[in-house]
Amino acid sequence: MSRRSFDVFDTLLTRDVGKPCDLHLKTAQDLIEAGLMALPAEAFLSERVAAEAGARAEFPHGEPNLEKIYSELAGRLRWSEETMRRAMEAELRWEGRSIHGIPSMRPAVAQARREAGGVMFLSDMYLPADFLIELLRREGFYEDGDRLIVSNERGVSKASGAMFQSLIEEGVGTKDWKHTGDDLRADVQMPARFGIRAGHFVQAKLNRYEQTARGAGLAVPLWRSHLAGAMRLARLSKKTSDPHLDAVWDTACDVVGPLLFGFVNWCLEQAAARKCQRLYFVSRDGQIFFRIAEHLRQVWRYPVDCRYLYGSRRAWHPATIGNLGEADLDWLAPHNGQLTPRQVFARANLGPEAVAGILVQAGFRAEVWDRELSEEENQRMRSVLLDPRIKSLVADSARLAGSLAAEYLRQEGLMDEVPFGVVDIGWFGNMQRSLSRLISLTAGKADLRLAGFYLGLLPPARGQPNMWDYWSEPCGEGQPIERQATGMLEMFASADHPTVIGYGKTAQGVEPVFQKAGCDPLLKWGVKVLQDGALEFVRRFAPLCEKQNFAGRHFQTVAREIYERFYFHPTATEAKTWGCCLNLDSDIECAVSQPVPDWSTKQTLRALRDFRQRPPAWWPEGMLALRSHWPLRLFLAARRGRWLLKNKFKSNEPRRQSLRA
Repeated sequence: MSRRSFDVFDTLLTRDVGKPCDLHLKTAQDLIEAGLMALPAEAFLSERVAAEAGARAEFPHGEPNLEKIYSELAGRLRWSEETMRRAMEAELRWEGRSIHGIPSMRPAVAQARREAGGVMFLSDMYLPADFLIELLRREGFYEDGDRLIVSNERGVSKASGAMFQSLIEEGVGTKDWKHTGDDLRADVQMPARFGIRAGHFVQAKLNRYEQTARGAGLAVPLWRSHLAGAMRLARLSKKTSDPHLDAVWDTACDVVGPLLFGFVNWCLEQAAARKCQRLYFVSRDGQIFFRIAEHLRQVWRYPVDCRYLYGSRRAWHPATIGNLGEADLDWLAPHNGQLTPRQVFARANLGPEAVAGILVQAGFRAEVWDRELSEEENQRMRSVLLDPRIKSLVADSARLAGSLAAEYLRQEGLMDEVPFGVVDIGWFGNMQRSLSRLISLTAGKADLRLAGFYLGLLPPARGQPNMWDYWSEPCGEGQPIERQATGMLEMFASADHPTVIGYGKTAQGVEPVFQKAGCDPLLKWGVKVLQDGALEFVRRFAPLCEKQNFAGRHFQTVAREIYERFYFHPTATEAKTWGCCLNLDSDIECAVSQPVPDWSTKQTLRALRDFRQRPPAWWPEGMLALRSHWPLRLFLAARRGRWLLKNKFKSNEPRRQSLRA
């Protein structure tokens, strides 16, 4: 008869903290609040760990039980029997609350039970067997007929091999026995010595991002421990079975989720502090921000009305075009904008066919309307746009677009007498300027003071009135977003619908009109998995921390360290997965590119010499992770060196604050 056995902790069950010892801080808090202990929580943690080590020294081939550990601790702290009992109860209570089943292992255990008729659970653990059985039942692993062997009650451990030896002596045959666990020595090497097949389950171990989140040392702030635990729980909750989508999910839980969580929470805090009763999350980047905000608003009870607003510069700016001044020309035909004639006129909601005669006369025949303009042609196009006949058509189009846009904004409540702000990914603040101008022109609100909250702003937008960005506001560490990294952040905020290019009337009211080129490639790549993974992290983390105890500024520092570890030091799998994600150029909103193009050595060298040869979201670190190329390596080292040198000698830059707050 076949036998199946499983380790328990970090194989079937895992905790919502980074390390098991972090729960001792919660036990300490309970004891302090109950007036049973005056010892600081960090000092209690050290004493609890020392007591466990002292008790374990008496059991070289097994494990002490919880009572033995607390007896040792009570002697060290001079506790009464009642205090010791209350402390043990507190620890068991927090253990029970922190435990979560690992979803992928439930079907594995069920399959093993069908094959073997019953399952053995083997654990080197000081907790009582009855307590562990209750947890295993609760999480869907233990059933009648199964068996649990715990080292502290059996007097033998897996790590020493004695537990396997004792079961063999009982008559458990090794021929068809397979054991699965996370510990290399106790769960793989030891059973192999007895001829037992072993499966090594490592998914529940903290990965490099989760280790960064928790931080090093014995005592860390509880929010950091919960951050690491929530990242792990979210990662282990994935429902995908495709390697590519698995990689998307993992990055969403470990990198994207924490970064966007901190940003959205900051937006809600800022809105409440600045008396903004309503926040509009602007599509498309705002879609994932809005979904996170809705969850946070419910869990942490923010008094802010959150709404999703369909809009974009592409939808709003054409509605505000006036007499085709310099600013309007910069929108329609930006210098070095890499637009085609058709795209230029599309920005004014026109087709080149409407002005074909004028274009042909200016040297723009129909066969070049879909070809990218050169710098000389772009300058010529700007002159063509000033033709009175074209200006008249543009003005008519702007009036119609303005009327529809204003009706949509009124329908969505932007004309209400309610203080509101907008949330977007950021960079230059052009979206906010377009919206402010549109509202001012159509509603006559010349004194409109529209607030904008952004993930990041680049000069000259940074520091502008009524514009605030998360990247620099909370920490003020003088570390602005590097230009080459913004494309990756835009991919983090990818939406599952196309760009809004205008509005149209329907029986239900005014509805957004989307760009015909849909987002099928992004959907196929896994944008829904990306959003779901980020939200899974939010759902796991938010309930673990109270709003008033959330270390927002320090959280941002940790989240940025995690992001920079991903961006500057990706694995080959991460580079391959994110390198093929299509990026919509935020400057012209029409060109798409992959951050890791399939370049030859010659193309790479050309891009290193001329930045215009690089795609907007170019990710050279991703390229290097997939292919060794010494010129690219030197280029990155030199660029990183310049950046570090620049920041080192910046004057009046605040020092990095301690992460231990």
